[in-house]
Amino acid sequence: IKDIYNFDLKESILSFLKGINSAILAYGQTGTGKTHTIKGNNKEEGVIQICLEEIFSKLSEENLNKKYNVRVSFVQIYNEVISDLLNINSSINNNNKKTLEIKKNSNLEMVIENLTEVQISNKEEGIQLLNLGLENRKNAITDYNEFSSRSHVIFTIKLEIKNENQIIYSKLNIVDLAGSERLSILSSNNDRIKETQNINKSLSELSNVILNLSSNNKFISYRNSKLTRYLEDSIGGNCLTSFIITISPLLKDIKETLSSLSFASRAINIQIKVTINKCKNIENLNSSKIKLLKNE
Repeated sequence: IKDIYNFDLKESILSFLKGINSAILAYGQTGTGKTHTIKGNNKEEGVIQICLEEIFSKLSEENLNKKYNVRVSFVQIYNEVISDLLNINSSINNNNKKTLEIKKNSNLEMVIENLTEVQISNKEEGIQLLNLGLENRKNAITDYNEFSSRSHVIFTIKLEIKNENQIIYSKLNIVDLAGSERLSILSSNNDRIKETQNINKSLSELSNVILNLSSNNKFISYRNSKLTRYLEDSIGGNCLTSFIITISPLLKDIKETLSSLSFASRAINIQIKVTINKCKNIENLNSSKIKLLKNE
């Protein structure tokens, strides 16, 4: 995983530290290692842990005379329902939970209203929140994987650096997409079939968005799923985006492998210009950012 990070992802993190929005998405068939790559295990750190290490290491080295603020959030999209994984009252098992809605704020960022954001000061605090969220994630046994992630999850890190009269701010989305799976190989479990249909639909909508972006189409159908809507500014906005494509070496999975590689070939053709997010006047930032910076 560290080799993958050094080969491609490190550039995204270094850009993130300079005020450029970044995103890392893991895409592929169920059981090919997406979740392992993103979160790691007891023997190997995943992408999230490595990114947190890089971020706080660089901040301590380069920003001794600057004030910075790091916040994280963690959301799940399961059967087109959004859950706040850092808020126990937003658990997918809580039928009385308030629906979380996706909005576009004044900075043209996609946000979720009332989403829990926690300020952290080091890598360890970030990992604690990661583990808290993973405990609430929806998992299930599938024909491909004994412990399969059945939801899309997005771990978000937001950064603000204040230097004299200028504020640089950026967002990093790290996305572990649920794996695709053919309905024809599923058992007769009705809940699992419905679940898989929703997963495949959202992945299909993501694929359509990528296709339209790579073809430079003017109309992009982000609103067709919660996943594409929330990731609108990550895959089609001011953002440096990397995809990790995981595939199976088995011949029986050739259709899924070709589909994943086709997705990757389209994604690599997307051309987006990125700019540094900066503001010379603190009053131009939204009220939540002002409050956080003044509290330091």
